[in-house]
This record gives sequence, structure tokens and C-alpha cells, in this order.
Amino acid sequence: MTCVRAEKYLVALVDGELHSTWRKRALCRHLHQCAACRQSLLVQLRIKSMLHASIQREKVPATLQYAIQKRLAEEMN
Repeated sequence: MTCVRAEKYLVALVDGELHSTWRKRALCRHLHQCAACRQSLLVQLRIKSMLHASIQREKVPATLQYAIQKRLAEEMN
């Protein structure tokens, strides 16, 4: 695997979206051999971590949650 191709798959790997076993193995072999791509992987992991840390989750008001559930139930019938 080349660095260009590895870069394509790093974000998918970090996001848990790299489903192909063959690609995972090839990427892991490449990362084992390539310091630049390992560094790139660390950057992607840091970015994801920073994004998760900076997002403030808002609790959905109970009335909105109830209204959505009620509407979905109506549409299902």
C-alpha cells in the first residue's frame, strides 16, 4: 500500500468505517512500516478526540422527545 492510498483509509479507520478486512490488514502493515503515516494516524486520532471533547451535548426536552415518538407512532399506523 502506498502513502497516498493509506491516507484515504486513515479517516475511515479512525471512524470505525473501514470494514474490509483485507484493507485493514494492508493498512496496518503499511502503518507498521511508515512513520509518516503513523504520525498522520495520530493526528487524525487527536482531531477526533478534540472534536468530541469540544461538542456540548444538549438534552432533548421531554416534550420534544414525546412529540417525535408520538408522530412516529402515528406514521407507523
